[in-house]
Amino acid sequence: MYDYARPKWDIQQWMSNEKTAYCTTMFDLYALPTDFPGMNDIPPGSTPHQRVRYLEQAFSTDLGNPRGFIPYLQLHEFEAILFSDIDILDDTLHAFRSVSKLNELRQIIERFENPELINDDPTTAPSKRLLRLYPAYDKRFFGELVAETIGIDNIRSSCSHFNHWIEQLKELGPIG
Repeated sequence: MYDYARPKWDIQQWMSNEKTAYCTTMFDLYALPTDFPGMNDIPPGSTPHQRVRYLEQAFSTDLGNPRGFIPYLQLHEFEAILFSDIDILDDTLHAFRSVSKLNELRQIIERFENPELINDDPTTAPSKRLLRLYPAYDKRFFGELVAETIGIDNIRSSCSHFNHWIEQLKELGPIG
């Protein structure tokens, strides 16, 4: 996302045309543009979870708190949820590299309370860590494959912010 204006316009247009539908987002916190609502006034000393919740609320407020809008920002980026099961992550990705990197993945995950907190700076974001360990990693191909193999229940049990989002979606009732 390069600036906030485009997704804001898209969401507002869609929400104004779809009066009975719901809309949610999945933007990486790591890649939010500087003009995203709340970016310049995050309370000092906030934890990562507090920051992401603050920005989600600012996002909803900026859109006028529309009925049916459920903002979600992935803490810190999509690849964080792939660390929910490092055995599956390694099994899937090391098929394209002859050496397992399970020990390195274990060292990474042991440093954090949960996968969503993996992010020290732009060079150690989850995607950057995966690219260093598995140079063939491609988010569009492997991301979906690994996430599907891990399964939503395992991701939810490891990633509290992600789980909260899914709980919100489940409260909407059955699909269809």
